[in-house]
Amino acid sequence: MISAEILRIVEEIVIALFLIYAAYSDYKTRIIEDKVWGLMLLVLAPVTLYLLFSAYEYLIATYIASLVVSIMLGIFVGLTKLTGGADVKAIMVMGAIVIPRGLNPLLIPSLTIVLNGVVFSLLTIAYVMFRNISMYIKFGKLFEEELPLTTKIVLLFTAYKERVSNVASHPHKYFIVELREQGSKRYRLALLSVEEETSEVIKNLLSQGVKESDWLWVSPSIPLIVYILLGYIYYISIGNILEPLLRFLIKVT
Repeated sequence: MISAEILRIVEEIVIALFLIYAAYSDYKTRIIEDKVWGLMLLVLAPVTLYLLFSAYEYLIATYIASLVVSIMLGIFVGLTKLTGGADVKAIMVMGAIVIPRGLNPLLIPSLTIVLNGVVFSLLTIAYVMFRNISMYIKFGKLFEEELPLTTKIVLLFTAYKERVSNVASHPHKYFIVELREQGSKRYRLALLSVEEETSEVIKNLLSQGVKESDWLWVSPSIPLIVYILLGYIYYISIGNILEPLLRFLIKVT
């Protein structure tokens, strides 16, 4: 008979495979079918409950806490429209199927996975900075017009220039930061809604005479599910990426 520990490892691998598929699907098409999350629950929830009640009874309270946190996070993210519906479902499903790795309150699965994902998402800043540095080295400048210093700083860390033709060919990969109206430019520096249709913005720009060879300030649109995947892998292999910092803060206070 398979031991509880081996069954748990198998379940963790299966969860990772589901997330890899979901991340790939979201990145390529911006669509994750609901049956992915339904299948995850159908296949893995019974395994999770079996393991909890047969070998990890001492983790049931932590599991319930994780489930409650995942539901609250999902509702908050959904109501604020910080991301898409698939990501909300992913957060909730993870809370329902991921078994806690111990009684450590800093390792509540759903919260830890999301926190890990947020930290990994900061890698996007490094990519954006690399693109801007490369652009500056190649052309000797980044800005065509005078802008407030604060606007320049925000753009440097959150956006980079891309050809209009590339954005038009792959609209799901970008959020458009630079808008043009009657010959003037303005920049949207606030968090963009996930409901924005980049393809529609491109059509409007082209109708105003913007050329496909022109450069446009954009932000990379990397699905949250990609970072959830990375956050989950880090969780099952190491734990909470912020645990050292949190322990230090707790100790200081």
